[in-house]
Amino acid sequence: MVDHPDSVRTGVNRSNLVVTGEVVDGTFTTDQAIGTTPTLTITLSTSTGEPVKKFLLEDVQFALNCTNAVTYQLYLLEAATADDVLQTTDLAFFSPAAQADAVNYRYTNAGYSAALGTAEAAQYKLPRIVELETPNTLYFMLDWSAAPGATTGIIKIRGRLLK
Repeated sequence: MVDHPDSVRTGVNRSNLVVTGEVVDGTFTTDQAIGTTPTLTITLSTSTGEPVKKFLLEDVQFALNCTNAVTYQLYLLEAATADDVLQTTDLAFFSPAAQADAVNYRYTNAGYSAALGTAEAAQYKLPRIVELETPNTLYFMLDWSAAPGATTGIIKIRGRLLK
């Protein structure tokens, strides 16, 4: 057996740490489009309590159930900026437009939950490296087609911690 320095062991162990976060029945009625400063967050964590600053986003799952017949688009962001150009570079993930009410969507490195063409599917492909501006804080925005009314739901994030 080869004895590795602690820094190598730590790097390997860190990459095996699962990063998770979820919002259940949160403030899903807030309408925020690109160019708006995101105010909604998902707190990320690991089983060891290690701070999450950089991680490999591997799984995004969401299902929102609104009372009005509307659609939405989900954005996940690394930072809370309002500048259109900076904000698009901070995008960690965004769903296709017109996500439907009460549908469970899941995007992973194994595939997509929506029927997309090859060119479209490439932009939603996971995994992606995410570098958070604020440790443990992943921002999200929902761009609604109209007022959603009372909305319950869940957004779940899963990935691997990176050094």
